Amino acid sequence: MTSPRLVIVEDNAGFATTLKRSFERRGYTVWVAADLGLWSLCWTRPSLVLPWST
Repeated sequence: MTSPRLVIVEDNAGFATTLKRSFERRGYTVWVAADLGLWSLCWTRPSLVLPWST
């Protein structure tokens, strides 16, 4: 079975790393992009994209 794929769009590298590790512990394959423009260059088709804003 393939794990769900997730892209986290977050410009704070430290916070992005924390989110990435958290989702990986829950079984997700995770990619991180600093902005939506960078993510749009990815070849992957994730199950979910989280554009994070505070």
